[in-house]
Amino acid sequence: MAISQIRLRLAGWLSIANILFFPLFYYISTRDIISQQEQSIININLFTEIISFALFVFLFLSFNHLLKTNFKFHKLTKLIYSLISLKLFGLLLSLSLYFFENLIFTKYAAFIISFSAGIIYAFLGFNLLKLNVNLYGMGKILSSTIIINGFWFAFFSLSFNCSRLVKYQLTTIAVCQKVVIGSAFAVIIRLVLYIMLAIVFFKASRKNTLVTVES
Repeated sequence: MAISQIRLRLAGWLSIANILFFPLFYYISTRDIISQQEQSIININLFTEIISFALFVFLFLSFNHLLKTNFKFHKLTKLIYSLISLKLFGLLLSLSLYFFENLIFTKYAAFIISFSAGIIYAFLGFNLLKLNVNLYGMGKILSSTIIINGFWFAFFSLSFNCSRLVKYQLTTIAVCQKVVIGSAFAVIIRLVLYIMLAIVFFKASRKNTLVTVES
């Protein structure tokens, strides 16, 4: 069943909404609020994480549906579902911190999830390069952005967590600089990714309209 024009336009507008609100989502979700006792702040963080996860699921499932119906390309389905599963595990891990503080396995589980997600992102980008059409002129740019996002996510997770595993003492300033620089680059790459998705969805909706009119 072909993806509807309404869903494509909705995915495009939600991609734009994600572009506008993602920096806010990222800022709130990365704040160290677990130790704080203000329930309102905890509720805001919980709300933003759930909304961010819901947007991710809808956008990437819509993108996968677009590839399968319009381009007969099915190689990304398992990778996208794997990403969604990792995102869900990450969300459940975050939710567990609201009820159980200072869990020993939390840091290791977060590292495994983030590193695995980065690798899967990279594989997703490489597989998207195998698509023989230009994806409305955005194929190579989108694929390259996904690959860069994946490798950076995996590299940043690995380098940050290795500094904890080995006996290498970083000053507080050094840790902050590492987090700020790494996070800023990650946010920029992610914003570019959602811009590319928005363009693809809007162009696809226009193509579907033209096909409907011609038929």
